[in-house]
Amino acid sequence: MISGVIRICLEELLEKRERSLYWLSKAAELPYPTLWRIQKGKVKGITFNVLERICTALECEASDLLAIEK
Repeated sequence: MISGVIRICLEELLEKRERSLYWLSKAAELPYPTLWRIQKGKVKGITFNVLERICTALECEASDLLAIEK
């Protein structure tokens, strides 16, 4: 049985690409507070639509954004 927590690596991706959360909000057409909560780990889930918008804006795959911590 696999046991772990999925972590969203948004802050790391933004730093790697030298982009801000504000930039992502505009590029992905998502509300800044939503992205802030995702970045800070204050969400219990994320929709595929939001995930797709973030990945498209950052030109990455979902596997770049999500990590499993044991």
